[in-house]
Amino acid sequence: MNRAGFSLELGGEELRLLPGRGAWWPAGETLFVADLHWGKEATFRERVAVPVPDLTHHELARLEVLLEQTDCRQLVLLGDLVHSSAWRSEAVVSQVAAWRNRVRGRFPRLELLLIEGNHDLRSGGLPSEWGLTRLAPPVTVGPFVCAHYPEAARPGPGLAGHLHPRIDLHQGPDRLRLPCFWLRGEQLTLPAFAWFASHSAITREPGDRVFAIGDDEVLELASGTGEGRGRPAGGSRRRRRSSPQVGKAPGKSPD
Repeated sequence: MNRAGFSLELGGEELRLLPGRGAWWPAGETLFVADLHWGKEATFRERVAVPVPDLTHHELARLEVLLEQTDCRQLVLLGDLVHSSAWRSEAVVSQVAAWRNRVRGRFPRLELLLIEGNHDLRSGGLPSEWGLTRLAPPVTVGPFVCAHYPEAARPGPGLAGHLHPRIDLHQGPDRLRLPCFWLRGEQLTLPAFAWFASHSAITREPGDRVFAIGDDEVLELASGTGEGRGRPAGGSRRRRRSSPQVGKAPGKSPD
């Protein structure tokens, strides 16, 4: 198992694609993650009366593991940090504030940078206690053009989220659906970090590189592997339900 991730060269720099769903730029001491969707469970409880358990503690613990693994100087959030105005629930606000205070003590040099996504824009302001800098895309971080929407992270090398990419694998009657990193040209789309988030199948074209995420490793899939249907890079994310994703989570994995 390779917890150190898959080493990828992009824009003349090494990125490590981590099984924890982050991209680590060692030379810049920077960790990139996308689509955390804090408060999504609260949204389901509040608006559609679905008794979804609160996973905020679990999600923050996963993020802290990546901070420990990388000891990064900068954490860049590629949009959709929060899901909706329901993030203002006491459970979410208090847990994030406590986590941020703890992280300040453990990683005193850490800077948090949020590049706004569509969910952030319609969710209002964020608490000052969360201690992050919020910027409109695109934002240049070292050699990388960073944005939430892939089409905004151009000309590249670019890093983005939004699409929640997934690759579908088949062997006879068996099917496996895995979140993935998706590289097209010089544009890398990251998987959704949030556990309580659906992923949608990509359309793989010649020249694309796809890196599937398993339990504790990231593997590049050979050309031609995976379904030839889904959505194009930069297109709208289709609302398709995926099967439980591979990885560690409390209980059953939600989609």
